[in-house]
Amino acid sequence: LAGWSLLAGGVISSAAAALVAAGGALSSGNILATAVAVPGGALAVAALVVVGAAARQPRLRGALERPAAWTLRHGSRLFRRPSDDPRRTIRAWADRLGSLHLAPSGWLTVTGLALANWLTDAAVLAVSIHAAGAPVPWHVLLLVYGSGVAAQSLNIAPGGLGIAEGTVALALVAAGLRASQALAAVLLYRLASFWLAAFAGWLIFLWLRHHHPARRDTTSARTLPSPDVATIGMPGQARTHELLLLHGQPGSRADWQQIAGRLPAQLHAVAVDRPGYGSSARAAAGFAAGARTVLDELDSRGIQRAVLVGHSYGGGVALSAASLAPHRVEAVILLASVGPGCVNGWDRLLAAPMAGPLCALVAWRLTPWIARARLALMARRRCRPLGPGEYVNWQIWGHASSEHGSLWRTFLVEQRALLHELDGLVSAIPSVQAPVLLIADPGDTLVPIDTARRLAEALPDSRLQLVEGPGHHLPRRAPDVVAEAIVAFMAAVEASGRPS
Repeated sequence: LAGWSLLAGGVISSAAAALVAAGGALSSGNILATAVAVPGGALAVAALVVVGAAARQPRLRGALERPAAWTLRHGSRLFRRPSDDPRRTIRAWADRLGSLHLAPSGWLTVTGLALANWLTDAAVLAVSIHAAGAPVPWHVLLLVYGSGVAAQSLNIAPGGLGIAEGTVALALVAAGLRASQALAAVLLYRLASFWLAAFAGWLIFLWLRHHHPARRDTTSARTLPSPDVATIGMPGQARTHELLLLHGQPGSRADWQQIAGRLPAQLHAVAVDRPGYGSSARAAAGFAAGARTVLDELDSRGIQRAVLVGHSYGGGVALSAASLAPHRVEAVILLASVGPGCVNGWDRLLAAPMAGPLCALVAWRLTPWIARARLALMARRRCRPLGPGEYVNWQIWGHASSEHGSLWRTFLVEQRALLHELDGLVSAIPSVQAPVLLIADPGDTLVPIDTARRLAEALPDSRLQLVEGPGHHLPRRAPDVVAEAIVAFMAAVEASGRPS
């Protein structure tokens, strides 16, 4: 992802800058500038098209690999940065380039945004000139701006420090501004476009370093005191329990494959796609409607009572079903479930009237193909298919699907339901009489651990088990620990003598 971000933000942005410089040369009427900038802009775009085509055409790729390696080798010598194997480097970059599959409309979008970025930055220069009390030289503005961008791209100094200021100032003086006006305008422009942005970036970087320390890779759990776990799964000594598994947002029934395969035969687990996901023909809905769907699912399978297992958003659906029809729910198991205090600023933004649809649409148009490209690249690097517990976030976003609607609409509906129905769900939690097991990671960054603790306090019969390490996606990252916890919990339910 980092590599592709740099490619889109660097190569395409550079090509867009060349187009802006070419436009500035044409608008200025300067024959010399036009003769230099226009072919340069056309060459930059043509090079980008050729590189993209070469990544997908083996013959063209093979023909360009040797001259590209020769150029890299001699360029490395020129800049005194020797490369061990230029051909291997070129081949690796070609493999990464070939892993990206973006529709033409996507390339147009990225290019359009890059052009908007440069033109907006040029507008900052125009405003700075006006603030300095000088007339804005509109006919040569883009040419002056393009000269500064070209000087900055030489990387003689970090961020073009001193080089960009001097180049733009000289160009403005040549355009008719007094030296004092040009210098004041350039300093204002660089303050707004470079220094303030750099300062904000460093503040965010330091905040992330302070508030998001490195996660531990080891997985451990505090085991609940319970009767002999071996009684579950032994014929003649334990009764059968029906488990209905509800995935999170986004997700699918495939999220439960590892856990279902680790449960004994007496725990008959059924994973389903929630409304709006996978093969479910039902429209996306909130907690209450999702609970009614759960009851309909039990009826269609002839199940009178079931153990509801919910992850994240599915946990809210499980709690809603347990409060709506307590006689149909034997027990509830919640993995990193939503609950009191789980809503944050991002949730409110994603449910907002204007920002919510836009964010959902952009996320589900861009994220899946980026995730699939990332997964394909990692599989090729490892020379084997990725396991279900590897790169979980990418797998969930890359392979989430819906056969009966748009995923962005499902996401938006559930986000709005989270805000509008959460208070009603929290008020109904004390009415859940079934025993509840809560499993959560204190390091979960999506649903805070305080939510699990508040759920444990509000539920009449609950147990909280902490699992350190896997984060939010417990079904995929900690299947052994979760399966053992479910078996132990159901053994405790049996030992308590609750009717089946």
